[in-house]
Amino acid sequence: YAAIRLQNVVLCFPPRSREDRLTRRFAVRAGAIVSFVPLLFILPGLSHWYYVSLQRLDPADLPLVYVAALLLVGFPFTSGLRAHWEGVAALARRTSTILAGNIAFVAALAIAAPTCLALKVSGNAIGPVALVVANLAGLGALVLLQSLPESPGPVAAIDVEGERG
Repeated sequence: YAAIRLQNVVLCFPPRSREDRLTRRFAVRAGAIVSFVPLLFILPGLSHWYYVSLQRLDPADLPLVYVAALLLVGFPFTSGLRAHWEGVAALARRTSTILAGNIAFVAALAIAAPTCLALKVSGNAIGPVALVVANLAGLGALVLLQSLPESPGPVAAIDVEGERG
């Protein structure tokens, strides 16, 4: 959850110029730090206490949890980068870019999960793999569209006063 709040960080602390990479570096570092949180839950004492004692998971299923936790390492990192680029697009008032990034995310998720299922990927791995793939697809769409010149679109812009531009 913390990684996806990076869009707010970009909006609160906007880049001073196109060359300003302070918020991007922050997104990368924060995503990397948050990425290690799932690894805490595979530590032997903590995992046994949380999953076996508290959640009443059969100890024989702990390896499934370990695989899922390892695969989730990329999720906060990719979420943070995607949120950063959504914030950059929001600052540039490129709502169509944000929408396209979200469409790419949902489409990739809708394709990746059934593909994993068809490839007989273990059920505990489908969610983490599909989420990371979907974040990468959304991130790719955002970065690509931000690099293209903005087109005015079919509707004339309306300024704050309500006059057509």
